[in-house]
Amino acid sequence: MSNSAWFVRWDFEKWYSHTTHLSPLAYGAYMKILTHAWLHSPDHCSVSSNMLALKQIIGLNENQFESVWTELMASPDVADITLLRKRANRWYNKGLQKEWKHIEATRKTKKAAAEARWSSNAGAMQLHSACIAKRERVQSKSPADNGGDTSPPKDKPLPLETPEEQGVRLKAEYLAEQAAKKGQSC
Repeated sequence: MSNSAWFVRWDFEKWYSHTTHLSPLAYGAYMKILTHAWLHSPDHCSVSSNMLALKQIIGLNENQFESVWTELMASPDVADITLLRKRANRWYNKGLQKEWKHIEATRKTKKAAAEARWSSNAGAMQLHSACIAKRERVQSKSPADNGGDTSPPKDKPLPLETPEEQGVRLKAEYLAEQAAKKGQSC
């Protein structure tokens, strides 16, 4: 899955209650940090704790950065509201971590379901692949393969079959090949 999937599945009431104390400048800086973490961090939920890197991400001068950073780190009166938590040498956002885990779990579930569909329908996939391979062999023949003549071979008339008839014929050919292979292996 591309890491450009957006992180807006959050509970908006919680988001609103956790960010109402921020000034517009601090709110914008917080969004820049979250967006940078989501798009550029391997874990999609952290940024470097290097202050120079943070200043570049936020894009503020020294004085503005200091006041905004102080505001981001100050917890409001509500308990357990910490916008960014420091672990090792990175600042993490708990909401982004939770969202990424949800996306990964969904991706794994959908991948397993797709694999189950394909494996239960393997014969159809093999038939489809055989049809495509045969079509590509026919289409890839160049006029040089036919002595430079671009007209269809005279000994074989052009097949006049509908796509459905062609599918039935190719399926029959495939099943005959499979039966022959099974007969040879005995």
